[in-house]
Amino acid sequence: MLKVPVLKVFFLICIVLLIGACAQAPVFFQPSSPTGSPTLRPASTTNAGQKIEQRTWLVPEDYKNLADAVQVALPGDIVKVSPFSESTGQVTIDKPLTIIGNKMDYLPIMVRFLITSGKVTLKNLTLYEITLETKFNTDVPVTIEDCRIGDINVSSPNIRFVHNTFGGKLLVKPSGAVTLTTSRFPASQDGVETLKLEISGSGSIVEKNDFWAGIVQVMDNGSNNTLRNNYWAKWDATKPVPVKGSAKSVDRLPSSTPVTSGWPH
Repeated sequence: MLKVPVLKVFFLICIVLLIGACAQAPVFFQPSSPTGSPTLRPASTTNAGQKIEQRTWLVPEDYKNLADAVQVALPGDIVKVSPFSESTGQVTIDKPLTIIGNKMDYLPIMVRFLITSGKVTLKNLTLYEITLETKFNTDVPVTIEDCRIGDINVSSPNIRFVHNTFGGKLLVKPSGAVTLTTSRFPASQDGVETLKLEISGSGSIVEKNDFWAGIVQVMDNGSNNTLRNNYWAKWDATKPVPVKGSAKSVDRLPSSTPVTSGWPH
């Protein structure tokens, strides 16, 4: 029969083993799910060189709003947003994520995006009346792709716009720089054309886009910006295109055909 001191030692060993097992399986406590029940899931841990598992979160199926889903997602995860979800207020993205809307039924998101990480992608969204503020020091860009965009201000470098439609104005502030490609700037439906792209910073690249109202849509007041191979409506493509603004930029090789000819105009 075991003596009392021996039993105490046995129980102490069991407690130590139990604590060690718990330490090897960390969990994150997540905000409440749509049903109101909190959920737990294992944290992603990795050794050097080991790839972290990518997860996909659904809004509003998994989380009622975009902000909650972004909060619980881990670096490299995907957040898919469906129409009619609650997507207002501020969304802070502080890790590499991909946020995807519904390609066929664009999701209107009226939010303030605060992005403090590189390698963030916003895709298939209607970004209407948004503020995009980025605060990060990295060579990895933020990418906005296949979106419908209203007015948007850019005050940071390394922002990529790819294959978007701009219904409002893209303002690149003095501290900002963009790479803008294969996007379109439609003509106004009421015939009153306004400025759609204004660049005040330096180092932006504007290439292979369609300006459907022509040169009236663009102004460059910055420096060292590159405009090339864009389509300018109502302009003879055999001639260089003088861009309005103090920079006196020129698109020397304009495209004679629309880049986005397959899109509705």
